[in-house]
Amino acid sequence: MTASVHPPLIVILGPTASGKTDLAVDLAKEFNGEIVNADSRQIYKEIDIASSKPKFENWKLKIGNYQGIPHHLFNIVKPNEDFNVTHFQARAFQTIDDILTRKKLPFLVGGTGLWISAVVDNFEFPYVPPNKELRKHYPCHPEPDEGDKYPNTTMLRQAQHDNSTQQLYEELVVKDPDAAAFINAHNRRRIMRALEVMKATGKSFSAQRKKREPRYRTLLLGVTLPMETLEKRIALRLDAMMRDGLLEESKRLLETYNHRLPALSSISLREWKSYFNGKQTLPETLALIRLHNRQYAKRQMTWFKKDKRICWIKNKDEAENLIHSFLHP
Repeated sequence: MTASVHPPLIVILGPTASGKTDLAVDLAKEFNGEIVNADSRQIYKEIDIASSKPKFENWKLKIGNYQGIPHHLFNIVKPNEDFNVTHFQARAFQTIDDILTRKKLPFLVGGTGLWISAVVDNFEFPYVPPNKELRKHYPCHPEPDEGDKYPNTTMLRQAQHDNSTQQLYEELVVKDPDAAAFINAHNRRRIMRALEVMKATGKSFSAQRKKREPRYRTLLLGVTLPMETLEKRIALRLDAMMRDGLLEESKRLLETYNHRLPALSSISLREWKSYFNGKQTLPETLALIRLHNRQYAKRQMTWFKKDKRICWIKNKDEAENLIHSFLHP
C-alpha cells in the first residue's frame, strides 16, 4: 500500500491511571469509533478488578460494551494461557481491519508501549516458542530464600528480585547492547524473552526485531498528568478497587492458578501473595501496590517520551481538534 491509501488509526496512550479509557470512550462517541485494547493485563479473563478493566454492561460475540461503545480484545485468554506481543499483534491487525471494513474509526487504547509499537510500526518478531527450562530456572518473580534470616522483610524480598533482574539485564546488554534502547531494565519478562530468543536463534534480539511498512496512517495522542496528580489518582483508584473486591479477586486467582504465571505477575495482584501467606500486613500490601503503580507510571513515561510522534494533550478539546485535522487534512 502507498502512504496515501493507508487507513486511519487513532492511538490513545499514557501512564496508568491517567484517564485514557474515559477519554477514548468520549472520542469514540464523537467520531463513530470502536476501542481496541492495548493493555497487556486486560486481555486476561477473571483478572477484572486488578487490571482496572471498564465495567462492561454486556458482552456480545466476545465484544464488550461500555457506555455504548464496542470494546475489543478484552477477556480473550485465560490466566494460564500463553499470549505474547506476537499473538496480540495478529489479533489487533485482524480487529482493526474489521472495524475499518465496517466504516468505523479504530481507537487503539492502552499503556503497554511494546504492544502499541508492534501495531503502529508493524514490527516483525521472530517466532520462538517459550523455553520452559529457561523460565523454570529464572521465574518471573523469584521467591526469597526459604532459609533467609529475615523472611518477613518486604524490602529484602524486593531487593532480591531487583538484584536478580539486574543480573539478567546485564547478561542481556553484554550479549545484545542495542537491546538496551527498547527493553526496560526492570521488565523481567521482556528481558527473559529476549534471552530465550537469542538462545534459540543464535542471533541478537535487536537484529531480529524489524520494522515493516506501516499498515495504518496513525495519530498518536498521549495523555499525561503531573506526577503529584497521577499519584493521587493511583491512590483513589486503589481505594475504589478495594471497595469493588480486589482482595477477594486476588485470593481466588492465587488459589486457582500458579502464582508464577505471567498473568499473575501483574501489579495490584502479585503483591497479595505475601499478605495471604501472613508475611505482610494489609497496609503494607496496599502501600506496595501504590508504590509499584507509581514506578510503573514512570517507566511508561520513559518509554513514551522516546517517541517524538506522540502529540501530548491536556484535554478532550485538544484531542478532538487534532483528530479532525488528522482525518481532514
